[in-house]
Amino acid sequence: MADAVMTLAAGRERSLLRRHPWIFSGAVKEVTGAQTPGETVRVITSKGDFLGWAAWSPDSQLTGRIWSFC
Repeated sequence: MADAVMTLAAGRERSLLRRHPWIFSGAVKEVTGAQTPGETVRVITSKGDFLGWAAWSPDSQLTGRIWSFC
């Protein structure tokens, strides 16, 4: 699957833990390995815990949309 990883800023995983599917740009610490908009990225917490898979949208304030939670 995807090699790209979206790492959230510390403490910004709360909405995802409640199964809210949107990731806003302010919650993202960094995205590595993603090359094209719409690419699937692995979403992890700042501590490295896996949260789910999301579509990456670099040009939007809604940077990620979860496809599947862990």
